[in-house]
Amino acid sequence: MAGTNTSTSTAAIIEKVVSSIVQETLLQESILIPTVQDMSSLIRPGMDTLKIPRFSALPVEDVTEGTDLTKNVSTVATDDLVMNINEAIHWAVSDKSMLQDKVSLSVQLVKDGARNLAASIDNKIVDQLILASAAAPDHIVAFGTPSVIAIADITNARKLLNLANVPQAERFMLVGPDQEAAMLNIDNFISAEKYGSRDALVNGEIGRVMGFTVVMSTSASILATNAMFYHKSAVAYGSQIAAKFETDRNITALQDEFTLSQLFGCQILDLGKRNVLVNADGVAP
Repeated sequence: MAGTNTSTSTAAIIEKVVSSIVQETLLQESILIPTVQDMSSLIRPGMDTLKIPRFSALPVEDVTEGTDLTKNVSTVATDDLVMNINEAIHWAVSDKSMLQDKVSLSVQLVKDGARNLAASIDNKIVDQLILASAAAPDHIVAFGTPSVIAIADITNARKLLNLANVPQAERFMLVGPDQEAAMLNIDNFISAEKYGSRDALVNGEIGRVMGFTVVMSTSASILATNAMFYHKSAVAYGSQIAAKFETDRNITALQDEFTLSQLFGCQILDLGKRNVLVNADGVAP
């Protein structure tokens, strides 16, 4: 029967530092959490869904003396941020391993686990960013030059976001390693190394171009031929269980067992009108 770890086990050593290790690693390794709308502070126990309202715009009218103004009604719809992504990593360390490599092995496994949890969150965010609106105007467009990002693609994406009245600030461009190489060859691209500014960089930031902060991610969900342009409010992310670490002793197997788990949700907002997907054929994946 499993019991609580003793003070001589690896778990007791890890528990002194694991919280800071997990959270620091998660934030350091995640590229996309800082670039989207983090709603975690609004999520409480007992909730499984956070409803995010969006309102239709009210028209502006001229005032005519002696004539009543028109009574307009705003319709309200919601985007549902569902806490339905529950993931975990489970592993065990035997007594022999504990004695021979007691601290470094276990701490490294915790760091690797937190790194994988961060990568999983980034994958889920990318899965939402891909869901750009295909309604008029179509926010899923093809590269001008097949499969290679060029300045014309960036100006077109900027135009689409402008027509959708997306705020100018906090706009991001997301590329994978293949498109990063093409970005570095664009004349208008300003490398982060040349900013001459002390402003803190977003994790993964490689530069800026035409109002977009350009970030590169190796997320498995980014196709080699994809580039994504979006405002911070394009996707909502919410964490209900943030990288929880648990440990237990399995005395029948003579090993300590560890689990890292998280519960979160990701949701595209405003029907995909705050993001643009540029790919090889201009067709939704």
